[in-house]
Amino acid sequence: DICCLSKDHFIRIFKNDMQTTPIKYINQKKIERAQLLLITGDKSIKDIAYDLSFENVYYFNRLFKKIIGMTPSEYRSST
Repeated sequence: DICCLSKDHFIRIFKNDMQTTPIKYINQKKIERAQLLLITGDKSIKDIAYDLSFENVYYFNRLFKKIIGMTPSEYRSST
């Protein structure tokens, strides 16, 4: 329990206030950060994925494409 809330209760409150789940919110923020890193830096996509705590590049690429509509490589090339 965090702050006297069960996990399920916290998720319900968060979802009610933010209109998304905590995991989706965190992933969205990670992908927003990845977008910035892709256009402003020269780190590899693999390094960006690991810097943002993704367990593997495959999942990072898949989530990035799901949220942004293109792969990180395509995004980097388009900017």
